Order: sequence, then C-alpha cells, then structure tokens
Amino acid sequence: TRSVFEHRAVLLGEDIVTGTAVPDPRIVFVFSGQGSQRVGMGEQLAAAFPLFARLHRQVWDLLDVADLDVDDTGYAQPALFALQVALFGLLESWGVRPRAVIGHSV
Repeated sequence: TRSVFEHRAVLLGEDIVTGTAVPDPRIVFVFSGQGSQRVGMGEQLAAAFPLFARLHRQVWDLLDVADLDVDDTGYAQPALFALQVALFGLLESWGVRPRAVIGHSV
C-alpha cells in the first residue's frame, strides 16, 4: 500500500559508536512529526512506568510549557518531542539500543 516513487534514497552514516552499549544495527528510532499527536498520548505509559513519567516531566520542565492544545502547531511539536524522548528513555532502560535516531519535523 506504499506510494510508488520513481526514486528512493538511503543515507548511510559513519560508525560513531561510543561507550559500552553497542547499538543493534537493525534498530533505528524514528521520531514522528506533527499529525501523529493526540490528546492523552502517553498517559497510560506514565501510569504504568515511573521512568517514562519522570522523563516526560523533565522534558516538559525544560521546554517550560504547561498543559496545551496538541492540535495547535506551536504545542504539537513540544508535546511530540517530550513523548518521544520519554519513549526513547524507556526503551533504552530495557536494553534497546538504536543504531540511529531520525525524525520528521521534530
């Protein structure tokens, strides 16, 4: 069901692995862009995983934003960023190490 394009591209980066954790070359985290947000996103994860809740709150504090309308462009981006950073931290705590992190408009 994917669109068929005349051309596709692949970007290969340098090996910049540092530290003791070795990323899995098959795993890439993709931060989605505006349009994927919804009211209440992350609430169930925050209730189930204290680490997710803590990381999410830390990002909110850094962004200095209060409760917001996630359908407003100016707030959708910070809302998605906070959610995705917290998701990244939760997955990382389970030993999931991506080879790369990419994003769309975030």
